[in-house]
Amino acid sequence: MNFVLLIQTLILSILLTIQDFFNFFKQDPLKNTQIILMVMLFFSLFTLHISMMILSLIVFLFLVHLPNLKEDQPSLISSPSSLCKILSEKIILRPFQLPVSIGSGIQQMLYVGIRFSVQLKFNRQLVDSSDGGYFALDWLDQPDLPDDAPIILVYHGLAGGSRESYVERFCYYASKKNYRMCVFTCRGCAGTLIKTPRAYSSTNLDDSITSFKIIHNQYPKAPIMTIGYSLGGMILTQVVCRLTNEFIKEVNYLGCIAVSPTWDSLIISDLVPQLFMENFFKSLQRIIVKNVDLLIGAVKNKV
Repeated sequence: MNFVLLIQTLILSILLTIQDFFNFFKQDPLKNTQIILMVMLFFSLFTLHISMMILSLIVFLFLVHLPNLKEDQPSLISSPSSLCKILSEKIILRPFQLPVSIGSGIQQMLYVGIRFSVQLKFNRQLVDSSDGGYFALDWLDQPDLPDDAPIILVYHGLAGGSRESYVERFCYYASKKNYRMCVFTCRGCAGTLIKTPRAYSSTNLDDSITSFKIIHNQYPKAPIMTIGYSLGGMILTQVVCRLTNEFIKEVNYLGCIAVSPTWDSLIISDLVPQLFMENFFKSLQRIIVKNVDLLIGAVKNKV
């Protein structure tokens, strides 16, 4: 009887696993096929199965480039306001085609892991927050710029910092246009510690307001612009929505660009392959381990 029950349980588990796989596969068949082919490619490299490796590589590259064989027409989504109407008339939406090297989301995530070839020097400025914590402003070393040079404040992604390849690339090319570059480094990220139980999130906006004031005090004649990637874009959109017109004029703030912000983090996290999510979790785990005593003490005090 126990043996029959064991077999039934095993069969049911296998069927549920297959069902879960197909449900996941149906969400994005093209992307998930690419993932399967990538696994086959790595497997063939380890087993030295040359024919499988060549076949997997050819099919993978074809599927990656398949969505980019035709040009895409960008769309502009805006609220029905007079300002958005004016902007929509001024913005030119040209058709575009992604390069083969970054033709899919998987390739773009892998590309982020490639180190930027140019060595950049950043000077770190530690800024105390009103609650006793601190964050960092990493300034790109640009001693020859005038004091009124426009400033771009860059917000990194989850558990990132000024040494992320996408941040370094943007800082490098923007600096060639004579922008003064500064990276907003969140609490606990890129070598900073968490001094209070309050960490960083898309709803912790006080540090951003403080950074605007600090930057404006140091360069009162310079306009300030911001750009945020992923979680940094989420933080920025939250900040901008809460700025008053008086504060915007006071600090000479021009506006922001949010690159790949997530509108629903829970849905997005379910769509991202677990292989990539593990890297995100490990990054967050390192921050927790580095500040474990403080966090445990905060939990005990709450209890």
